[in-house]
Amino acid sequence: MTVAHEFLHVIQFSYMGSFVGYNQDAFFAEQTAVWAEEAAYTDVNDYFNYLPDFFNYPDYSVFTGVVPEGTLFEYASSIWPIGSTV
Repeated sequence: MTVAHEFLHVIQFSYMGSFVGYNQDAFFAEQTAVWAEEAAYTDVNDYFNYLPDFFNYPDYSVFTGVVPEGTLFEYASSIWPIGSTV
């Protein structure tokens, strides 16, 4: 799974360069990298472990790049790209 996740980051970085200082881009990068894990390894469902960090913070948006402190919200919000491809 890590290979699929990081491989997508390699592709993203080749197009966009670094995400340093760009919260929304980094947020999207993590959402889609977790999506790549699910696309490559459909039986693993590792993203289930992140979902509490998404559902426990309903007032945070997946579009702002703002992450609740101490959470994996950017990974948990992968439910959006995953859900759109089911």
